[in-house]
Amino acid sequence: MKLKQILLAGIAAGAANMAMANTGTITFSGQVVDSTCAVTVNNTTASATVTLPTVKIQELANANDTAGATPFTIDVTGCTAITTPLITSIKTRFLAQNVNGANLANTAGTTPATKVAIQLLQDTGVIGSTGDTALNFTTGYAESGTQPLADAIGLGVVKFPFVARYIAVENGVTAGTVQAIVDYELVYE
Repeated sequence: MKLKQILLAGIAAGAANMAMANTGTITFSGQVVDSTCAVTVNNTTASATVTLPTVKIQELANANDTAGATPFTIDVTGCTAITTPLITSIKTRFLAQNVNGANLANTAGTTPATKVAIQLLQDTGVIGSTGDTALNFTTGYAESGTQPLADAIGLGVVKFPFVARYIAVENGVTAGTVQAIVDYELVYE
């Protein structure tokens, strides 16, 4: 019996050594930049509320029906050039607080509408255009396309146009309030 315990201890020690033999290195890299960009949402402050219109449940009768398209912009102005490291472009990253599939979940507290979410789209400039690109939040965040940072240096402005709208995530949307919250940040590349 004692020999069996010694053999088991030896096997366990060998297994531990095998696990320790597979080692590697992880390198983290990033950057810290000094940017003096000013950001506004719909020409107000950096934090704003985008109010969608009141719509009828009949407009959202079937899954994937949309209604209440409401444009909004994130404007970036007055940036300084970033040369170390060289930064040439900028984009917007949205971080969802709650998701419902690819969309922003309805988190209204009292009397919430059901089976409805908020969908964000990158705007092509024509409301309801088939060219608008829906942002996908299945990973918890979504990003806009990039734009040249040079356009926001000095008196220039970079405009990120978006559209928010209701989307039925299932058949049979019920009436009630809708609210979704998303954080955003600018990403320099």
